[in-house]
Amino acid sequence: MTLSERGRRAVAGGAVSLLGALLLLVPLFDMWQDVAVPPHKSLLSTTVENAVPLGLALVLVVTGVWLATRPWPARDALAVTKWTYAVSLGFGVVFAWVIGIQGFVQGDLKPLVIAMDAVLIGGLVAVAVGFYDVRRRRQRRETEHARARTSALFDNTDDDVATLRLASDGVETLATNAAFDANFDRAPAVLSRVIDAADTDSRAAFVRAVADGDPFEVEVELDDRGERREFIAQIVPYEADGDAAELFLVLTDVTEQKELARERVARSRIEHLHTVASEMANAPDADAAYDLTMSAAERVVPYDRACLSVDGETVRTRNADGPLDAAAADEAGGESRPLVETDGGAMVTDTDAGPVVTVPVGGRGVLQLGARPGALDESRTDAVELLATHLRETLRRLDREETIRHEREQMEFLNRVLRHDLLNGMNVVRMQGQLLESETDDEAVLERVDTVIDRVDSMTELINTMRSFMKTVLEGASTNSNRWRSTTRSRRPSSRHGTATPGRRSRWRAASSRP
Repeated sequence: MTLSERGRRAVAGGAVSLLGALLLLVPLFDMWQDVAVPPHKSLLSTTVENAVPLGLALVLVVTGVWLATRPWPARDALAVTKWTYAVSLGFGVVFAWVIGIQGFVQGDLKPLVIAMDAVLIGGLVAVAVGFYDVRRRRQRRETEHARARTSALFDNTDDDVATLRLASDGVETLATNAAFDANFDRAPAVLSRVIDAADTDSRAAFVRAVADGDPFEVEVELDDRGERREFIAQIVPYEADGDAAELFLVLTDVTEQKELARERVARSRIEHLHTVASEMANAPDADAAYDLTMSAAERVVPYDRACLSVDGETVRTRNADGPLDAAAADEAGGESRPLVETDGGAMVTDTDAGPVVTVPVGGRGVLQLGARPGALDESRTDAVELLATHLRETLRRLDREETIRHEREQMEFLNRVLRHDLLNGMNVVRMQGQLLESETDDEAVLERVDTVIDRVDSMTELINTMRSFMKTVLEGASTNSNRWRSTTRSRRPSSRHGTATPGRRSRWRAASSRP
């Protein structure tokens, strides 16, 4: 079982305090010996003699306590403990060597020499500490110069830049440029949002990654003076110190670029729907229109489930047996209320399987798409509404074509009736008039027969004209009335039966030529 960070710090601080307590026993023992063992010395003199060792030992004890409570990384606390024991052991070895040689080899202890050796060792340690301190100071100055140069560079950029020190126990702001100050209040809070957007396992893991010098970037939404904007956040570590690191946080505002990109995508989506509208305009039947709708919907909204209902019947589905959200479908246009007659009215609902967008298809039905998480936005919803509008217009066109087809069949039937029944009846009347004309010489009767035959010819001409007109309407032909009239006349007989006199034939021709 491993110790926590606090436990490791406590062990490190306790070890330093223990060393201080052990070393404290040496001056205390000397003071006791001076006072209790003859020749007795005064307590004041022995206290003054051991004041420095007592103070140094107490400093070690207090330092250990301070180290245990200091919110440092445990590795730093342990490093201090290792150095303390290493230096103390080094001093002990040197003095043991000197005292051993003097006491056991030479048989004469020389306190002055021992003291000078202590001064010499202290001087060497001081030189080492001085070199280490100078090196640290130079590194810090170089870091500060580099930071100053970088800060000067960042002061001339529009990006928001902050310099921070990141450790496992907190974040310290070192510097910020003018753009950052104008847009954000606290750099640590911004860094915390960036860490959340990075989706790391833990904050400590993120700190370790940055301390290892690993730069990264992530997209994040931030509150820029009350306005939600999109940024690309870059973390650039430039100095690592144990579990801590100093870094640059660079925020690049990409809100406008993102909006332009979304507009381009939306424009492309609308252009595709215009193409679909053209294809629907040529759809031969409703089934083809349904297939085009389902195909186009996949370009508009990436979906994994779909249902299209028209006139109370489910006509197309994708990975579904029926409506994806029955309540939403009913609200948009189910059996409990009239179908929505207007365009628009899209609804987005959350179901156990994910978000569902429901769009009424005019007054005919409902289109439902089960979108993938995060795939729905306002532009996609508008595009689905437009697609439903195209389908509605296509169904209306097909209905009109069906109505026209039915009316055309009725007109064709009427045309057949006029052509066969009425014309046949007029021919019978005309033939009977001709027979009557051939069987009488009565001028009054002949005049009436001429009138009857003239009216029959006029009616025949009118019927033929109407038949040609209906044929033109039905077949799209364009024939002028003179051609209809000449065509009709060409079908008349050029004379009556052979028993008619030449005068009468002339009279028949004159009568037939009347309008």
